[in-house]
Amino acid sequence: MAFGVLVLVCVCFVRGISGQEPTVMLKQGAVKGLTRYAEFTRTPINTFLGIPYVEPPLGRLRFSTPERPKRWNTTLEAFDFKPACPQILDPPSDLPGLAVPASYSEDCLYINVWAPSVTSGGLRNYPVVVLFEGDEFVSGWPGRFPAEELASEGIVVVSASYRLNVFGFFYLGIKEARGNYGLLDQYFALLWVRENVAAFGGDPNAVTLVGHGAGAASALLHAGSPRTIGLFHRIIAMSGSPLAPWAGGEKGAASAMAASREIAKSLGCLKQNVAIALACLRNVPADQLLQAFQKLYNGGNWSEIPLPVSDSFLPENDRYLPEESRIALTKISVPILLGITSSDGIAALASINGLSQKGFQDLLNFAERVTIPGLITQMGLEKKQSLVREVVSHHYLSRARSGDAEALLAQIIKLYSDAMYHAPSHATANLLAQNLNSQPVYVYHLGKLPSIDGADFFHRTGINSSGASYGTDLIILMGQKLLAKVLGRQHWSVANDRVTNAVRRFWLNFIRQGNPTPNAYGYSTAWPRYLPTEGNFFSMENQQMRTEPLPSEGVSLWNNLLPKLNALHPEITTEKQIIQITQVGSSVGYKSTSLVLGVLSLVLGVLLVISLVVMKRRYGRYRDNAEDAF
Repeated sequence: MAFGVLVLVCVCFVRGISGQEPTVMLKQGAVKGLTRYAEFTRTPINTFLGIPYVEPPLGRLRFSTPERPKRWNTTLEAFDFKPACPQILDPPSDLPGLAVPASYSEDCLYINVWAPSVTSGGLRNYPVVVLFEGDEFVSGWPGRFPAEELASEGIVVVSASYRLNVFGFFYLGIKEARGNYGLLDQYFALLWVRENVAAFGGDPNAVTLVGHGAGAASALLHAGSPRTIGLFHRIIAMSGSPLAPWAGGEKGAASAMAASREIAKSLGCLKQNVAIALACLRNVPADQLLQAFQKLYNGGNWSEIPLPVSDSFLPENDRYLPEESRIALTKISVPILLGITSSDGIAALASINGLSQKGFQDLLNFAERVTIPGLITQMGLEKKQSLVREVVSHHYLSRARSGDAEALLAQIIKLYSDAMYHAPSHATANLLAQNLNSQPVYVYHLGKLPSIDGADFFHRTGINSSGASYGTDLIILMGQKLLAKVLGRQHWSVANDRVTNAVRRFWLNFIRQGNPTPNAYGYSTAWPRYLPTEGNFFSMENQQMRTEPLPSEGVSLWNNLLPKLNALHPEITTEKQIIQITQVGSSVGYKSTSLVLGVLSLVLGVLLVISLVVMKRRYGRYRDNAEDAF
């Protein structure tokens, strides 16, 4: 593919006057928006919703690199959000404050802009936030997050839709079916921002890329691409990493190709001639393509769906992600603020209907037959699959008392949180900070906050968890009024105001200055840069904010112990060998906790052997009489 040369175009801004509609002149033509008022601050905000940033990906452009939009001759009315991209998971419709899409369509690639209304003195160079969200590259829609309140902080906010699931990541390992179309959509959105954001009062040289979930993984992938130099200058990555199983994991390219071929085959489009195969697929109705994808996904099977891949197989001039993620992450040269919430894993359960109503045995079946095998496959741990399964089962499932469905569900959430969010984010932080001459990396953990009881308000699965759940951090950033609406609480305690205001202020400081605590902000707490040798992260929980080592038990299990167990030779799996590997695997290099972890690793090593017997004895009776509920 040929990437267009980045050209800065002259843009002009027509100031919105009270009672009139603000209008901007872009390269493609005039765009008219609306002036709305941020509910919390009553600040006037100019909103422009549904501006096309590429041509619609229809017909020949399905499974193709995006193309720049054509000019329009009349003034474009950007008053409403456009349809969401095709997806199998509908956003919850009963969350106050969060919009839901009116419809779904392949014609979905649009940008939304919220900008402070210019009332005097002409344009200002406001810092810019570009928001990419999404859940595991399967679903998402930026229209659910209104940004008036964030824009009222003196920030131009831009959000963009991008292609998802099979539409965004169909891949056959050749130029004609290169994959990563969703990421290329995002890249073209970043080009659009560079060329046009000044028209809205934004500074193209002060762009912070904010990603949540799949958007966080995307942001870090973009930062590792040589194509994006100068397009953004800071990153906030919330609850997502390119190393996560749902972002490609260890088997991204192989899984993506196998899944894409299976989808083509199921639709009768797997042909010897690639051009004929693609022509066939481009004529398949969108709903049929989505159904073929859904059969593979099957409620959270990331080992069998198309996901982001390295495109090193392409000619050099066509590559966007020329290096594998683990290499690219060590070369990123912009400041990064990276974080997780204590119950991020609840997001993975959104596709499992009625999970919170399942009994103990059904939950156990789900964990042992779906969750653990899927994670093992996607993480490339099949060599010692039986041993790894027993270790994981013992580490999480055996902690729930027999018959206690609520406790077992909590352990399944912890399993998902550790494997899919916490461990990948920790590994990402270490890779980002390896180069001591690089830009600073800041890491946070958002725990239980006052008035936030851990309920999954972001996905509404009906599951309560301990601590902040997936999406809490993003909604706090978007504004307290939105958080209050989503939680259904209009009044906040003093403690809640204090902590959530501080958390939000840290992120706003980073957006403006590249440092979350340029001063102590009244808490006498500075947020230090992350160092792999210290493992230090900023903990925000209840009414406390402090720097401490990252909780290591679940992280070490997935990042160190299980890969080393999987690498054992088949003929030397002995108790002594397992204990030795466990001790090595637990070495995380934290000065303040190395001794404790050494003792813990020895205990875990013994438990690994015991677990092979304990699991069979403790859960055997449940397996024998289990009903296959999934």
